[in-house]
Amino acid sequence: AQARSVGDADVGKYILPAPDVRTLPLPAGGCDVVVASDGLWDALYPSHVAAALRQTKSLTPEGSAAHVIDRAINQRHAYDCDGYLQPRDDTTVIVLRIRSSGGGGGGGGGG
Repeated sequence: AQARSVGDADVGKYILPAPDVRTLPLPAGGCDVVVASDGLWDALYPSHVAAALRQTKSLTPEGSAAHVIDRAINQRHAYDCDGYLQPRDDTTVIVLRIRSSGGGGGGGGGG
């Protein structure tokens, strides 16, 4: 929801339309960065997303994103109660695999 407000002057005093930009040091071995919609974060805790990513180290970033999406949409509370397995929200996930120079990298996945 916050990303939708960046640059929107009409969001008033409740949401600042200026991005918050930070520079962070990366671990020596690199890291995975997850950019996702609230369909993921409403279904899984960040620690569960991290655990899912650790299980998919051998997959492409796209494969890791698909795995995380599958976990999110298979959570019981992520669905309406009408029995039709209709997600309550969209679930979009991008996994960026950032490695030190000489390693692979990339991103992908969404659904």
